[in-house]
Amino acid sequence: MKKDRPMGLNSKQNISRNGRLQSFKKLEYVETSDSTVYMLSAYFIKKMDERKDNIVTVIGWEEKINHYSYFKCCFRLQKGKRMVLQSTEKFVYSYSDSPLHRIQFTCPISMESKSIEGVSIITDYNRTCHKESKYYIPVQIPLQGELAVCTTVLYGSLAAELLLEWFEVQRIVGVEKTVTYTFALNKDAMKICEYYESIGFTVLVRVADFPAREKHVRFLSRGDQNDKVWTDQEVFALDCHTRMHGYKYVLGIDRDEFVLPNIRKYGLSLKRVLDKMFDNSTAGVMMKPSIHVTTWKPFNQSSSLFIRKYLNATNPVWDRVKYALMPNRTYIGSPSIHDFVPNKGFKWYTPSTSDITLHHYKSCRKNWWTNFKADTNVVNKNHIIQNEDHPASTCQYFRQYQQKDIEIIGQHIEPMVLKLRHMLNIKQ
Repeated sequence: MKKDRPMGLNSKQNISRNGRLQSFKKLEYVETSDSTVYMLSAYFIKKMDERKDNIVTVIGWEEKINHYSYFKCCFRLQKGKRMVLQSTEKFVYSYSDSPLHRIQFTCPISMESKSIEGVSIITDYNRTCHKESKYYIPVQIPLQGELAVCTTVLYGSLAAELLLEWFEVQRIVGVEKTVTYTFALNKDAMKICEYYESIGFTVLVRVADFPAREKHVRFLSRGDQNDKVWTDQEVFALDCHTRMHGYKYVLGIDRDEFVLPNIRKYGLSLKRVLDKMFDNSTAGVMMKPSIHVTTWKPFNQSSSLFIRKYLNATNPVWDRVKYALMPNRTYIGSPSIHDFVPNKGFKWYTPSTSDITLHHYKSCRKNWWTNFKADTNVVNKNHIIQNEDHPASTCQYFRQYQQKDIEIIGQHIEPMVLKLRHMLNIKQ
């Protein structure tokens, strides 16, 4: 018996920190009537310079067996009216070993958003748009502001200690809004997310489930790392970037990554350095991470902050690069976890660490030795690794550099982190 079912936004119940029942909504996908597309979200984006129409962009998953040239955008309008439009414009992001790929459909539309109650997609051109509302999803308006941060879905046993420090770093460098997706997340980490939701700093999106999990088995909550899970993460990464399309700048990073300005040049303002780096032709910057290897001996074991325990890092490396971009200069549907496509006439480049640095906290990975051993800026050439398959030994000869900006930022966030640990009863 098929258990996957069409889904919308359903109210749930949760216990708040003060013990009261509070309601919230879980974000659930909707399966289209031709059962080949699983829609997650849709957004209305006003026409930009190169377009003559507004667009509705629909984001979700699609079975790879689906082949077509045209698709139908089915709209439910006010007063029971309906409208059908034909389009060919879509953006596909695919991993080779996943039976689903990420899909973004673009539906050009001349009317304003207030007239639209819902949208659906039909990829079988011989089928007509379904009349039932359960096959449609609401069309949202992107949020607006100056500086936002997007991350991937948080799940399972994610460390609450580092998560709390991550949120406080974003606040101290001037981020206005973060988006937090959660799925089967541990209680301590969830308490932290709910706190930052309560003060308006994060948009907290509780994920109900992922499509076709019986047919395409994967378990994000237990930490599976494969193409099927990464496809799920990519769908939510794109949802976030589209949700924040009205912001001037959006960063795409994970919860073990920190983007800091050169504090001695720009103070604690991330926006100040972004304003300096983005000229009239720049859509975004791709940042190489300096890796704080958490299997190294801690720089300061007695520090009350995780980020200051591992104060040393490598020089920047080409590994899991992340970015900051301007949404209105970026191709709709293109942002992924590690990449994006600039609009025509715009470019991206790699900024200097004298302006901005991406700090990544990560345990040693055995493939790093293969990737970096030829780079004398990263590896001390005086040593030979006897066993390249042993992660701890491959990283012990990496050059280490003390990160002064992390030390400074730690001093700024420490009082609030300690206060919140006590208030939320978070164990170190």
